[in-house]
Amino acid sequence: MKKLTDLLKTIPGISPKMSEKISVYLIQNKETMINNLEQIIDETKENKICTKCNNIFKNNCLNCEKNKSRIFVVENNIDSMALVNKAKIEEPTFVLEINLRKQFSDYELINKRINQLIEMLNENSEEIIISLTPSVETELLIRSLKELMARNNIKDIKVSNLSAGIPLGGSVQYYDEQTIKEAIKNREKS
Repeated sequence: MKKLTDLLKTIPGISPKMSEKISVYLIQNKETMINNLEQIIDETKENKICTKCNNIFKNNCLNCEKNKSRIFVVENNIDSMALVNKAKIEEPTFVLEINLRKQFSDYELINKRINQLIEMLNENSEEIIISLTPSVETELLIRSLKELMARNNIKDIKVSNLSAGIPLGGSVQYYDEQTIKEAIKNREKS
């Protein structure tokens, strides 16, 4: 059980306590769970990461086949799935697969990803929508993207951010100064 618990702890978001609970559950329900997990893991082995957009795909990357008039830039595949499943976007997503706060000093990786994004653009591209957590690192990434676009003579493509502000049901008293300023700046007419 220790090996299973230790393995589960390596998954982002799974705490040591949660890994113990999952381990116990799997052992208690091993007849159904283990067989199902084996089957799902075998199917998951067929998944790949697209070399153009960094999205996960099985047979061919449908994301790269979408109309690229607008491209959403996200931090990871979980964010990509959230935009597709929750916001029901039909446009492609470009996955940075970078933790901006931890890896921002890796200029080679940042430039590689920005160049990869630029290669994804085509004659129909009108807008790149930065769908990242608002931060200083995000602002620096946007500046780097704009500089590389200018160097590549890409002028007609708009770069924008998702609006930042107070979420539905949120109370102003609990948000930091920058969030409140952004909410005021990006306010909409009622």
